[in-house]
Amino acid sequence: MLFWVVDAGGTKTHSVLADDKGRVYAQKKAGTCNLSMLGAEGCREVLHSVMQDTCAAGGITPAELTHAFLALGGLDTQVDRDELEGVATTLFAGTGTVWKVENDVLAALYSGTLGEPGVVLLAGTGSMVMAQDAEGRIMRSGGWGYLVTNDPGSAFYIGQCLLRHILWQYDAGVDPAEDNLTAAALKMKVDMTLHSPTDLVDWIEAGESPPTRIAQMAKVVSAAAEAGDPIAINIIKEGAAALVELLHLLWPRLTFRSLPVPIVMAGGMYHSELFLRAVKEQLAAGEGRERWRPVIPAIAPIGGSFVGALLLAGLRPSREVMERFAAGLAE
Repeated sequence: MLFWVVDAGGTKTHSVLADDKGRVYAQKKAGTCNLSMLGAEGCREVLHSVMQDTCAAGGITPAELTHAFLALGGLDTQVDRDELEGVATTLFAGTGTVWKVENDVLAALYSGTLGEPGVVLLAGTGSMVMAQDAEGRIMRSGGWGYLVTNDPGSAFYIGQCLLRHILWQYDAGVDPAEDNLTAAALKMKVDMTLHSPTDLVDWIEAGESPPTRIAQMAKVVSAAAEAGDPIAINIIKEGAAALVELLHLLWPRLTFRSLPVPIVMAGGMYHSELFLRAVKEQLAAGEGRERWRPVIPAIAPIGGSFVGALLLAGLRPSREVMERFAAGLAE
């Protein structure tokens, strides 16, 4: 069996051709394939291009694919699902490929649980909590986007907290050089010179994706927090608490047969050691210590898409197969 698996979030699309034994034949990367950013036609163009490139690199035609699992960003509502499934229907028209389209957060979950019941706390550019419980139900909390809920605990959330602090200091007449976080933000290596907070606003608004630029500012907070800045530390801890609150909202709706339940921590925010520690502390508070077991995925989210393809083919992911797939990605 030949699988085409995709993990497409807010910033990039990772495409891999592999077989059911975990052998990787080709992989390609492209820009974003997020429905809310590109629309259905834009997503179709990205997927068609990367599918053709990946298959060509692997020496096959798309018609030879037996299964495809597409984990795509921006799949939040039934309307979204209908649009993206329409895209997939067009992509695979005339082939015998068995395919499935899911939210990219499910791939992040599978990267830590290998398809078994569990929960993922995704904290990347955006955020979401998604679970697959013992009854096989897939449910979520959050992930409604920066315009609606600020994506609690995400890089956008952290960056926006920083931006709010900087602009409050500016409006209060504080010299940018006298505020540690403002000074650090103005030293970011971006495509324009930043002399003042107003330059920072101009830089954000000039980007094709202002939310992505705000999310970039989370790195400033992480670095300052690691260096001991109390305001940055507080922002990180607030973000961790806001993310875990989404878990508390979802938890009563879930059914698990045994505890503790694996809680997968996936996304770029966990590159911050302080954020990682803060989330773990939140999970260990109260009854959480008995309920939840933090898990750091041993494989990238594309590995979760590969798990999805195996399940779609009626197979269970073995350790041997997953290790072979992971090794193939690294080559």
